[in-house]
Amino acid sequence: MLSNLAYSNTLANTNLSQQNAVSNQQAMNELGISIVAKASNTISNLGPLEARSAVEILTNDELAQTIADMKATLQAFSTRS
Repeated sequence: MLSNLAYSNTLANTNLSQQNAVSNQQAMNELGISIVAKASNTISNLGPLEARSAVEILTNDELAQTIADMKATLQAFSTRS
């Protein structure tokens, strides 16, 4: 009878350990999901400064003109020699 009680106690402890492991795994998965969601939200929601910077870089004609001038200068010097 004592061995049955010891076996029952061992099974109960094993069961609690497995439940604890599953609970910890679920908590880590939920934490990972919330971290990924926060990171993607931060990346996708641009503030006014970031949005203005993106527009300035993509539509700034002065930068395009400077690049075209540099390219023309390089071509002029390469055809002289």
